Amino acid sequence: KRVCVKCLPSQGFAVSKHVCCFLRRRSRAQVFAGMDSPDQQHEEIGEAATGDASTEELDLEPNTSFSGATGKEAGIDALTEGHDSPDDEGEALVTRALAFFRDDKVFQAHRLEQRIAQEHPAVHAAHATELGAVAEVAEEAERLAADLDSEGGAWVCVKDAKKEGDVRVWYRAEEGAELHTLKVDYDMDARLEYVLVLLNEITLLHKWLPFIGASDLLSHRSRCERIAYVKVQSPAPIMLYHRDVCFYARAIDGLDEDGCVQIIARSIEDGDFGVAHPKIVGRTVRIGVDYGCVKFIPLNRGRTRVRCVVKVDPKMQGLPAWLINWIATKVCWVGMRLWEWKARSLEGSQEAGKEHKQRMDENPEFYSWMVGRIQECLGVAPEREGKGAAETDPLIGIGTLSV
Repeated sequence: KRVCVKCLPSQGFAVSKHVCCFLRRRSRAQVFAGMDSPDQQHEEIGEAATGDASTEELDLEPNTSFSGATGKEAGIDALTEGHDSPDDEGEALVTRALAFFRDDKVFQAHRLEQRIAQEHPAVHAAHATELGAVAEVAEEAERLAADLDSEGGAWVCVKDAKKEGDVRVWYRAEEGAELHTLKVDYDMDARLEYVLVLLNEITLLHKWLPFIGASDLLSHRSRCERIAYVKVQSPAPIMLYHRDVCFYARAIDGLDEDGCVQIIARSIEDGDFGVAHPKIVGRTVRIGVDYGCVKFIPLNRGRTRVRCVVKVDPKMQGLPAWLINWIATKVCWVGMRLWEWKARSLEGSQEAGKEHKQRMDENPEFYSWMVGRIQECLGVAPEREGKGAAETDPLIGIGTLSV
């Protein structure tokens, strides 16, 4: 069977065996160097198709196609024009998305993942595992953020603010009396850096929260992933046992596009992530946290808006719901106030919080990254009026350390 260029459509025709044989015998440059007219091309390819080369095999991409261009002007480009080539733009977006994900910028990674799925479905399918991990984390965080930002509906305000920005607490009834969901909102008069330092140093929680009896870091999975253990001390363990929980937490850097840092958390079973639970000691009940979410939004004049939501099974079936809510509300209110007070003390005095400042000195890589990111997004390090922050602030200069 004779095959010629004139018989080939201009686009989308997969190269036939005969043409492949011809190309195997002569390089692309040789083919087009001597083809000055369509008739000459017709003749040469026809001759090649009847020769010995017709029995030869050539490994070409199955979707290679001709463009229909002819003559010396087309040159070698005539063979590549119209080919199905790798989706370079889609691959570049995948690279960017995964880089964002590794850098804990999960929301930005997810936006690119969604764009890839819409504009480059084949590339998305080829990277389904990696991009699926991005989507899984981001969708959980976005779902919890939506719950955190929701208002009205089933939420009942059980502690209203006496002034703007004061501690407010909401409660939402869930199916099953054992589940309780609480939401807290408070504008702290403390810088985001110090607020996060206190939360990051899990093993020092008992230093500033009197109702924490014990805490431990069980696994440091990545820069912003932790598995931890916390025990809440009961004031009357004979009547009401202590409560403890093992949980997974992940921080998300949303400062660039979302203006916040968000932490998502949930309790884990013994052996999850290869981590064994500590043994239950004394009068203690291990509780379950269905989910928790904390959003930190830096405000002007060195303040921080903190919003929390947690859905928990406190394992208090013997107590009425109103008493559980009252206890939880008091714990939330006291915890927020102490958190603010301790963050302010870290900022204002070199003597306060020596343990936390020592931990910061021992982990300059993490804290230089954290402080640097916050200061980068705020433009400058927030300094309060009337303070000699340069003399007393232990964070001054940390953001410029090399990581």
